[in-house]
Amino acid sequence: MARARSAGAPVARFVEREIRAYLECGILAHGFIRVHCDGCGCDRVVAFSCKGRGFCPSCGGRRMADTAAHLVDRVLPEVPIRQWVLTLPYPLRYRCAWNAKLTTEVLRCFLRSTFADQRRRARALCGIRRGQCGSVTFIQRFGSALNLAPHFHTLVLDGVYPGPSHRPGDFVALPPPETEDVARIGGDCHPDPATARANRGGG
Repeated sequence: MARARSAGAPVARFVEREIRAYLECGILAHGFIRVHCDGCGCDRVVAFSCKGRGFCPSCGGRRMADTAAHLVDRVLPEVPIRQWVLTLPYPLRYRCAWNAKLTTEVLRCFLRSTFADQRRRARALCGIRRGQCGSVTFIQRFGSALNLAPHFHTLVLDGVYPGPSHRPGDFVALPPPETEDVARIGGDCHPDPATARANRGGG
């Protein structure tokens, strides 16, 4: 951080807070809670955690395990699921890193294009006219080298429900997408013109 400041490009304050909190995570000298069992008389001290969402392996691991258990037990149906990963060109990465509205619009465009392709294939292959789709997305903001690289990990139900939302019916799985299907999804990811103009103006 000192080198970054001396170079005239200090790290953002939220990054510095995350780093400093991580350095104190799990260290008793920085705070703890004492846990006592009346049954056996055992005492144990548990150090406070940073609860960071950036790169703390301990806090991140717990959050990852809790979220995965929640999705499996309460959210995702027992149907085939495919992971889609959307990476962004460098100019758009930097814009999305600081513009939450633009990030939301990019994700919306991606999901709209993905769902449209699923419905198209369900109509062509199974005769389903208005298939219902579903997904869960996690936004990752850095790459393997901790570099700034916002991208999307999206779990998409690998098929459609044929009925309306109040009576979806039995899930209909679709075959894996072909190369041209993936290319079509990427080519159809166009943000709403009004939103794009607003984001360009606020850049």
